[in-house]
Amino acid sequence: MPFAVALQEAAGIDVLTDGEWRREGYFQVFYERVDGFAPDLIPGRTRKWPAAVAPLRRQGPIVAGGIAFLRKLTDRAVKVTLPSAYVILRRFYSPEHSTRAYPTREHFLRTVEEVLIEEANDALAAGAACVQFDDPMLGYFVDPKYREQRSGHWGTGQFADVEAELRLGVDSTSRLAGPLRQRGAHVVLHICRGNIERRSDAEGDFAGIWHALTRADVDELALEFAMPQAGSMDVLARFPKGLRLGLGCVDVRCPGAESVETVVARVRRARQFLPAEQLTLNPDCGFAPSGNNPIPLDEAYQKLKTLSAAARQLRAETGNL
Repeated sequence: MPFAVALQEAAGIDVLTDGEWRREGYFQVFYERVDGFAPDLIPGRTRKWPAAVAPLRRQGPIVAGGIAFLRKLTDRAVKVTLPSAYVILRRFYSPEHSTRAYPTREHFLRTVEEVLIEEANDALAAGAACVQFDDPMLGYFVDPKYREQRSGHWGTGQFADVEAELRLGVDSTSRLAGPLRQRGAHVVLHICRGNIERRSDAEGDFAGIWHALTRADVDELALEFAMPQAGSMDVLARFPKGLRLGLGCVDVRCPGAESVETVVARVRRARQFLPAEQLTLNPDCGFAPSGNNPIPLDEAYQKLKTLSAAARQLRAETGNL
Protein backbone atom coordinates (compact mmCIF):
# COMPACT_ATOMS: atom_id res chain seq x y z
CA MET A 1 0.00 0.00 0.00
CA PRO A 2 1.29 3.54 -0.69
CA PHE A 3 1.34 4.43 3.01
CA ALA A 4 3.63 1.49 3.87
CA VAL A 5 6.01 2.42 1.06
CA ALA A 6 6.09 6.10 2.08
CA LEU A 7 6.73 5.10 5.70
CA GLN A 8 9.77 3.02 4.74
CA GLU A 9 11.12 5.74 2.47
CA ALA A 10 10.66 8.40 5.14
CA ALA A 11 12.47 6.18 7.64
CA GLY A 12 15.43 5.92 5.25
CA ILE A 13 15.16 2.25 4.29
CA ASP A 14 17.16 1.29 1.18
CA VAL A 15 15.42 -1.96 0.16
CA LEU A 16 11.63 -1.86 0.36
CA THR A 17 8.77 -4.34 0.56
CA ASP A 18 5.07 -3.68 0.07
CA GLY A 19 4.64 -3.92 3.86
CA GLU A 20 2.71 -7.20 3.45
CA TRP A 21 -0.56 -5.47 4.35
CA ARG A 22 -2.41 -7.59 1.80
CA ARG A 23 -1.72 -10.73 3.81
CA GLU A 24 -3.27 -12.17 6.94
CA GLY A 25 0.16 -13.61 7.70
CA TYR A 26 3.40 -14.52 6.03
CA PHE A 27 2.43 -18.13 5.17
CA GLN A 28 -1.39 -18.12 5.05
CA VAL A 29 -1.27 -16.36 1.70
CA PHE A 30 0.10 -19.56 0.15
CA TYR A 31 -2.98 -21.71 0.75
CA GLU A 32 -5.24 -18.78 -0.11
CA ARG A 33 -3.77 -18.50 -3.62
CA VAL A 34 -2.94 -22.14 -4.38
CA ASP A 35 -5.51 -24.86 -5.12
CA GLY A 36 -5.22 -28.23 -3.42
CA PHE A 37 -6.03 -27.44 0.23
CA ALA A 38 -9.06 -28.27 2.36
CA PRO A 39 -9.83 -26.17 5.46
CA ASP A 40 -9.89 -27.01 9.17
CA LEU A 41 -8.07 -30.34 9.15
CA ILE A 42 -4.84 -29.77 11.11
CA PRO A 43 -5.15 -28.78 14.79
CA GLY A 44 -3.15 -25.67 15.72
CA ARG A 45 -2.52 -23.58 18.80
CA THR A 46 -5.50 -21.27 18.29
CA ARG A 47 -7.32 -22.64 15.23
CA LYS A 48 -7.49 -25.50 12.75
CA TRP A 49 -5.39 -25.14 9.63
CA PRO A 50 -5.89 -26.39 6.07
CA ALA A 51 -4.18 -29.53 4.82
CA ALA A 52 -3.02 -30.39 1.33
CA VAL A 53 -5.49 -32.95 -0.03
CA ALA A 54 -5.07 -32.68 -3.82
CA PRO A 55 -2.34 -31.76 -6.32
CA LEU A 56 -1.25 -28.16 -5.86
CA ARG A 57 -1.98 -25.64 -8.59
CA ARG A 58 -1.14 -21.96 -8.43
CA GLN A 59 -4.31 -19.98 -9.20
CA GLY A 60 -2.42 -16.80 -10.07
CA PRO A 61 -0.04 -14.44 -8.32
CA ILE A 62 0.55 -15.19 -4.64
CA VAL A 63 2.41 -11.96 -3.84
CA ALA A 64 3.91 -10.97 -7.21
CA GLY A 65 0.99 -8.66 -7.98
CA GLY A 66 2.06 -6.51 -5.06
CA ILE A 67 5.53 -6.16 -6.55
CA ALA A 68 4.18 -4.70 -9.78
CA PHE A 69 2.22 -2.19 -7.68
CA LEU A 70 5.23 -1.41 -5.49
CA ARG A 71 7.48 -0.85 -8.49
CA LYS A 72 5.20 2.03 -9.55
CA LEU A 73 5.60 3.71 -6.16
CA THR A 74 9.35 3.74 -5.61
CA ASP A 75 12.68 3.91 -7.42
CA ARG A 76 14.44 2.06 -4.60
CA ALA A 77 15.39 -1.61 -4.66
CA VAL A 78 12.47 -3.94 -4.05
CA LYS A 79 12.37 -7.19 -2.09
CA VAL A 80 9.68 -9.87 -2.23
CA THR A 81 9.17 -12.12 0.80
CA LEU A 82 7.79 -15.65 0.57
CA PRO A 83 7.40 -18.52 3.03
CA SER A 84 9.99 -21.23 2.55
CA ALA A 85 8.87 -24.53 1.08
CA TYR A 86 9.86 -26.19 4.36
CA VAL A 87 7.43 -23.95 6.29
CA ILE A 88 4.61 -24.93 3.93
CA LEU A 89 5.52 -28.60 4.40
CA ARG A 90 5.49 -28.33 8.19
CA ARG A 91 2.28 -26.31 8.26
CA PHE A 92 0.09 -28.04 5.70
CA TYR A 93 1.26 -31.60 5.08
CA SER A 94 -0.74 -34.16 7.04
CA PRO A 95 0.02 -37.90 7.05
CA GLU A 96 -3.69 -38.41 7.64
CA HIS A 97 -5.04 -36.17 4.89
CA SER A 98 -2.26 -35.54 2.34
CA THR A 99 -0.82 -38.92 1.39
CA ARG A 100 -3.37 -39.69 -1.32
CA ALA A 101 -2.09 -36.69 -3.30
CA TYR A 102 1.49 -36.78 -1.99
CA PRO A 103 2.66 -40.15 -0.65
CA THR A 104 5.75 -38.66 1.03
CA ARG A 105 6.72 -35.37 2.65
CA GLU A 106 9.55 -35.01 0.13
CA HIS A 107 7.14 -35.37 -2.79
CA PHE A 108 5.00 -32.58 -1.38
CA LEU A 109 8.05 -30.41 -0.62
CA ARG A 110 9.30 -30.61 -4.22
CA THR A 111 5.89 -29.59 -5.54
CA VAL A 112 5.79 -26.59 -3.20
CA GLU A 113 9.24 -25.62 -4.47
CA GLU A 114 7.92 -25.65 -8.05
CA VAL A 115 5.07 -23.33 -7.07
CA LEU A 116 7.43 -20.96 -5.25
CA ILE A 117 9.89 -20.84 -8.16
CA GLU A 118 7.06 -19.95 -10.52
CA GLU A 119 5.89 -17.22 -8.14
CA ALA A 120 9.37 -15.83 -7.51
CA ASN A 121 10.08 -15.69 -11.25
CA ASP A 122 6.93 -13.61 -11.72
CA ALA A 123 8.04 -11.32 -8.88
CA LEU A 124 11.43 -10.83 -10.53
CA ALA A 125 9.73 -10.07 -13.84
CA ALA A 126 7.58 -7.50 -12.03
CA GLY A 127 10.66 -5.67 -10.75
CA ALA A 128 11.91 -7.35 -7.57
CA ALA A 129 15.66 -7.52 -7.16
CA CYS A 130 15.72 -9.61 -3.98
CA VAL A 131 13.77 -12.73 -2.98
CA GLN A 132 13.62 -13.60 0.72
CA PHE A 133 12.38 -16.93 2.05
CA ASP A 134 11.11 -16.74 5.64
CA ASP A 135 11.58 -19.81 7.83
CA PRO A 136 10.86 -19.80 11.56
CA MET A 137 10.31 -23.57 11.50
CA LEU A 138 14.05 -24.06 11.08
CA GLY A 139 14.56 -21.35 13.66
CA TYR A 140 12.65 -23.33 16.30
CA PHE A 141 15.48 -25.87 16.30
CA VAL A 142 17.62 -23.39 18.26
CA ASP A 143 15.63 -24.55 21.30
CA PRO A 144 17.13 -27.70 22.90
CA LYS A 145 13.70 -28.66 24.21
CA TYR A 146 12.27 -28.41 20.70
CA ARG A 147 15.09 -30.49 19.23
CA GLU A 148 14.42 -33.14 21.88
CA GLN A 149 10.62 -32.87 21.33
CA ARG A 150 10.11 -31.84 24.96
CA SER A 151 8.79 -28.33 24.34
CA GLY A 152 5.14 -29.21 23.83
CA HIS A 153 5.23 -26.74 20.95
CA TRP A 154 2.95 -27.25 17.98
CA GLY A 155 4.90 -29.20 15.39
CA THR A 156 6.82 -31.49 17.71
CA GLY A 157 6.23 -35.10 16.81
CA GLN A 158 6.46 -34.27 13.10
CA PHE A 159 10.14 -35.16 12.83
CA ALA A 160 12.26 -38.08 13.97
CA ASP A 161 15.84 -37.09 13.15
CA VAL A 162 16.83 -33.49 13.85
CA GLU A 163 19.85 -33.53 11.54
CA ALA A 164 17.82 -35.01 8.70
CA GLU A 165 15.16 -32.37 9.26
CA LEU A 166 17.67 -29.53 9.20
CA ARG A 167 19.13 -30.88 5.95
CA LEU A 168 15.64 -31.18 4.48
CA GLY A 169 14.84 -27.52 5.16
CA VAL A 170 18.21 -26.02 4.22
CA ASP A 171 18.60 -28.10 1.06
CA SER A 172 15.10 -27.11 -0.03
CA THR A 173 15.91 -23.40 0.15
CA SER A 174 19.20 -24.00 -1.66
CA ARG A 175 17.24 -25.61 -4.49
CA LEU A 176 14.91 -22.64 -4.58
CA ALA A 177 17.83 -20.22 -4.68
CA GLY A 178 19.68 -21.83 -7.59
CA PRO A 179 17.48 -20.88 -10.56
CA LEU A 180 16.64 -17.48 -9.04
CA ARG A 181 20.30 -16.58 -8.62
CA GLN A 182 20.86 -17.59 -12.24
CA ARG A 183 18.35 -14.87 -13.14
CA GLY A 184 20.36 -12.33 -11.17
CA ALA A 185 18.24 -12.30 -8.00
CA HIS A 186 19.76 -11.74 -4.58
CA VAL A 187 18.35 -14.60 -2.48
CA VAL A 188 17.99 -14.38 1.29
CA LEU A 189 17.08 -17.05 3.84
CA HIS A 190 15.57 -15.45 6.95
CA ILE A 191 15.61 -17.55 10.12
CA CYS A 192 13.70 -16.37 13.18
CA ARG A 193 12.31 -17.85 16.40
CA GLY A 194 8.67 -16.83 15.83
CA ASN A 195 7.08 -13.51 16.69
CA ILE A 196 3.66 -13.41 18.35
CA GLU A 197 2.45 -11.10 21.10
CA ARG A 198 6.02 -9.77 21.45
CA ARG A 199 7.26 -13.23 22.30
CA SER A 200 9.47 -15.78 20.65
CA ASP A 201 8.27 -19.35 20.18
CA ALA A 202 11.74 -20.79 20.83
CA GLU A 203 14.53 -20.10 23.31
CA GLY A 204 18.16 -20.63 22.43
CA ASP A 205 21.11 -19.33 20.46
CA PHE A 206 22.22 -20.38 16.99
CA ALA A 207 25.11 -22.58 18.11
CA GLY A 208 23.11 -25.82 17.99
CA ILE A 209 22.07 -25.37 14.34
CA TRP A 210 24.89 -23.18 13.02
CA HIS A 211 26.49 -26.01 11.05
CA ALA A 212 23.24 -26.52 9.16
CA LEU A 213 22.36 -22.87 8.50
CA THR A 214 25.77 -22.01 7.06
CA ARG A 215 25.39 -24.79 4.48
CA ALA A 216 22.61 -22.85 2.77
CA ASP A 217 23.53 -22.07 -0.84
CA VAL A 218 22.03 -18.57 -0.86
CA ASP A 219 23.42 -15.05 -1.09
CA GLU A 220 22.50 -13.96 2.42
CA LEU A 221 21.40 -15.32 5.78
CA ALA A 222 19.17 -12.90 7.73
CA LEU A 223 19.45 -13.79 11.42
CA GLU A 224 18.22 -12.38 14.72
CA PHE A 225 20.97 -11.07 16.99
CA ALA A 226 19.28 -8.18 18.81
CA MET A 227 16.73 -10.03 20.96
CA PRO A 228 18.02 -11.07 24.40
CA GLN A 229 17.59 -14.78 23.60
CA ALA A 230 19.83 -14.50 20.54
CA GLY A 231 22.92 -15.41 22.53
CA SER A 232 26.49 -14.67 21.66
CA MET A 233 27.73 -13.42 18.31
CA ASP A 234 30.79 -15.64 18.72
CA VAL A 235 29.23 -18.04 16.20
CA LEU A 236 30.08 -15.45 13.54
CA ALA A 237 33.70 -16.54 13.80
CA ARG A 238 32.55 -19.54 11.70
CA PHE A 239 30.49 -17.55 9.19
CA PRO A 240 31.32 -18.46 5.55
CA LYS A 241 33.32 -15.87 3.65
CA GLY A 242 31.21 -16.19 0.49
CA LEU A 243 27.94 -15.48 2.29
CA ARG A 244 26.40 -12.18 3.35
CA LEU A 245 24.92 -11.71 6.82
CA GLY A 246 21.66 -9.85 7.24
CA LEU A 247 22.41 -8.79 10.80
CA GLY A 248 19.33 -8.51 12.97
CA CYS A 249 20.38 -5.50 15.03
CA VAL A 250 17.00 -3.99 16.05
CA ASP A 251 14.82 -5.90 18.52
CA VAL A 252 11.29 -5.89 17.11
CA ARG A 253 9.76 -7.49 20.20
CA CYS A 254 10.82 -5.05 22.93
CA PRO A 255 8.53 -2.03 23.51
CA GLY A 256 9.89 1.32 22.33
CA ALA A 257 12.77 2.17 20.07
CA GLU A 258 16.30 1.37 21.17
CA SER A 259 18.96 4.05 20.90
CA VAL A 260 21.12 4.51 17.84
CA GLU A 261 24.13 3.85 20.05
CA THR A 262 22.72 0.46 21.07
CA VAL A 263 22.26 -0.57 17.44
CA VAL A 264 25.68 0.72 16.43
CA ALA A 265 27.27 -1.25 19.27
CA ARG A 266 25.67 -4.46 17.99
CA VAL A 267 26.99 -3.87 14.51
CA ARG A 268 30.47 -3.13 15.83
CA ARG A 269 30.37 -6.40 17.72
CA ALA A 270 29.54 -8.24 14.50
CA ARG A 271 32.35 -6.39 12.73
CA GLN A 272 34.83 -8.04 15.06
CA PHE A 273 34.15 -11.14 12.95
CA LEU A 274 32.99 -9.85 9.56
CA PRO A 275 34.03 -6.96 7.32
CA ALA A 276 31.48 -4.20 6.72
CA GLU A 277 31.00 -5.20 3.09
CA GLN A 278 29.70 -8.60 4.24
CA LEU A 279 26.92 -7.07 6.35
CA THR A 280 23.38 -5.83 5.76
CA LEU A 281 21.53 -4.20 8.66
CA ASN A 282 18.03 -5.53 9.39
CA PRO A 283 15.42 -5.62 12.11
CA ASP A 284 15.44 -9.02 13.81
CA CYS A 285 12.16 -10.00 12.16
CA GLY A 286 9.04 -8.42 10.70
CA PHE A 287 7.17 -5.99 12.93
CA ALA A 288 3.68 -7.28 12.07
CA PRO A 289 1.89 -4.32 13.75
CA SER A 290 -1.50 -6.03 13.49
CA GLY A 291 -3.07 -9.40 14.09
CA ASN A 292 -1.46 -11.07 17.09
CA ASN A 293 1.24 -8.46 17.62
CA PRO A 294 0.20 -5.39 19.65
CA ILE A 295 2.93 -3.22 18.10
CA PRO A 296 1.93 0.38 17.33
CA LEU A 297 2.76 1.45 13.80
CA ASP A 298 4.53 4.53 15.20
CA GLU A 299 6.85 2.24 17.11
CA ALA A 300 7.75 0.30 13.98
CA TYR A 301 8.49 3.58 12.21
CA GLN A 302 10.72 4.82 15.02
CA LYS A 303 12.67 1.56 15.03
CA LEU A 304 13.21 1.77 11.28
CA LYS A 305 14.43 5.35 11.70
CA THR A 306 16.88 4.17 14.35
CA LEU A 307 18.13 1.46 12.01
CA SER A 308 18.69 3.99 9.23
CA ALA A 309 20.44 6.44 11.56
CA ALA A 310 22.78 3.69 12.75
CA ALA A 311 23.56 2.75 9.15
CA ARG A 312 24.35 6.38 8.27
CA GLN A 313 26.71 6.69 11.21
CA LEU A 314 28.50 3.46 10.36
CA ARG A 315 28.73 4.35 6.67
CA ALA A 316 30.39 7.61 7.59
CA GLU A 317 32.98 5.60 9.51
CA THR A 318 33.55 2.75 7.03
CA GLY A 319 32.15 3.75 3.66
CA ASN A 320 30.15 0.48 3.60
CA LEU A 321 26.86 -1.03 4.93
